[in-house]
Amino acid sequence: MTDPMKRPIFSILSILFTVLAAQVAEADVPVSTNTVYITEVQSNPRGSGTDDAEWIEIHNTSTTGASIGGWQIQDYVGGSDPARISTTSWVFSSTLTLSGGEVIVVAKSATAFENIFGYLPSFELASASPNSTITPDLTSVNGSSVFALSNSSTGDAVVLKDATGTVMDAVEWGTLNRDVPGLPAGRPGDGDSLLRVALTGTSNADFIVATTPAPFIGYGANVPPIIRDIEIRPSVATFGSDFGVTATVTDMEGIAEASVYLTTATSSSGPALMPYQQISMTSTVANAYYFRGPLDNLASGLGFNEPQTFHEQYVRVFLYAEDVALAISTVPAEASELAENENYIWRNVVPAAPVTVEMARQQNTAGEMLYRNHAVWIKGRATSSPSTFRNDRINFTLQDGQSGIAVYATDISVPAFSEGDQIAVKGVLDQYYGLTQVSGRSLSVEVIEESNEKIEPARVTISELLANAEEYESRLILIEEVDFESPVSVWAGDGPGDGSNYVITDGTGNLSVRVWKDIDLVGTNTPSKKFAIRGVLSQRSTDGPNGLSAGYQLWPRGADDIILATVPQPDAGMPEDPDSGATTPGADAGTTTAEPDAGFQEAPRPGEPPVASDDCSCALSSPTQTKTPLFGIMLVVAVLWARRRKI
Repeated sequence: MTDPMKRPIFSILSILFTVLAAQVAEADVPVSTNTVYITEVQSNPRGSGTDDAEWIEIHNTSTTGASIGGWQIQDYVGGSDPARISTTSWVFSSTLTLSGGEVIVVAKSATAFENIFGYLPSFELASASPNSTITPDLTSVNGSSVFALSNSSTGDAVVLKDATGTVMDAVEWGTLNRDVPGLPAGRPGDGDSLLRVALTGTSNADFIVATTPAPFIGYGANVPPIIRDIEIRPSVATFGSDFGVTATVTDMEGIAEASVYLTTATSSSGPALMPYQQISMTSTVANAYYFRGPLDNLASGLGFNEPQTFHEQYVRVFLYAEDVALAISTVPAEASELAENENYIWRNVVPAAPVTVEMARQQNTAGEMLYRNHAVWIKGRATSSPSTFRNDRINFTLQDGQSGIAVYATDISVPAFSEGDQIAVKGVLDQYYGLTQVSGRSLSVEVIEESNEKIEPARVTISELLANAEEYESRLILIEEVDFESPVSVWAGDGPGDGSNYVITDGTGNLSVRVWKDIDLVGTNTPSKKFAIRGVLSQRSTDGPNGLSAGYQLWPRGADDIILATVPQPDAGMPEDPDSGATTPGADAGTTTAEPDAGFQEAPRPGEPPVASDDCSCALSSPTQTKTPLFGIMLVVAVLWARRRKI
């Protein structure tokens, strides 16, 4: 039998032995030897329709081989639940080994990747269409074969797991902090990538946004300088003003040179007028570089005369950086100093005075804008105030002669003005769902002249309007004798998109009317009979951002634009009753005929009822029954006088 006093001592010794054994075992566990990392991700390849070109770069940073057999790639689910990791895993073959320093690239589609970079990735997803017959596939397990790297404001994440499901590396970006270690990196822009520059284990420290993606370079190699945050000012390059370029340039080895290359041209495409000239940029703050010079003479021999319109003269630019280890990069990628270089950023040079709205609206035979994305300086008379239709943004129209154009911006301030004021606008031409407009982050609005002059609307039928809708777009319109296609009792503004749509007809056709929630028409009763309606013709085509054949809408600016038919009134110039205040011939012009004695009654004619006396409480049937003409009184007096003389 065991001594009871010895049991506690035995228990304590057992615990101490267990702890010591665990410490020894822990000391024998090797430190993680993972050398395989995600080193670059591109979630937003440049241009629309390029999502299939998304790719991930993986680098074995060791000098010896590393097995990644059965390893998996997983992304996160976007949409309503962006924090949830996808159930789908994309798995490498069970025998795959990366040699020392080897870099591989996995693309969503090998064909799409090749279209951008000119060479094939290491792997593509088995779901790629068309599927490359040369590039090996990664197959999916436990999911729907969906892989999509989101570049929304909340971002996304990619995780690299080993064959047991243990997370070996991860990168996240955007504003949403997922269950990935550390904080997310910044969200890349169109055509940018996330490039690894450190190994701390948190995305915001390990990855930077790179404007020049470099698949197959890997981590730790002499990565070319990163050129980002490029700004060209002003957005509307005006002859006679300064022209500037700023950028952030970073490199782990250090920057040896940062330059801007400039040339001129007479169009936005095709060869330049001369080879590009290199001009060194100045740096006053770490990693920040700039160039500024007069637009009409940017460099020796690089200048032009003042243009007469906004599409005669162009400046072309690309940026160049070189690090101390001689690695170079350009933005756009693969730019060269040759006049034939097709990789550049361009700005058109506008004259030193505004052009007409008609010039800005020029279109081809298909109705497409000729000068979309061109800067422009125009002027015209406002057909509405800055925020007539929406209180939360700038949205108004200008009219110059027989041409109108929309002006749109958010998050900017403009001076107050009213309908009829002369306004000058600088901005960039665009076409949004078919609507031609001047917009842009740097939109500027100036009041040239205040005026009460109202713009006369174009009076048209609906059929006439729709037959030449582009000519009437953004102009003030008046349509008469209209009615609702279906009965409407109240003008509401609570429909989708902060407004309500109604269909009107004038017998020649139908037209949509858009009532925005912020105008004073909202909540008032609709006309019960036919009416006239005035407003600005706008467009939101169902054919897409550049659709030109549908979606025209009339936008009334307020209650004053609904014009009711007037009821005809009696002619105010009709002569009065000759008995009511007519002057007696020969009498003083200041005297009028007296009313006959109210107690005098004419004898009734045979067969007629007696005339009501003053004692009757009934109203007389006619005002003429209350008075006797003067001539009749005189006649009666004369007859009585004659009879008396005979007597």
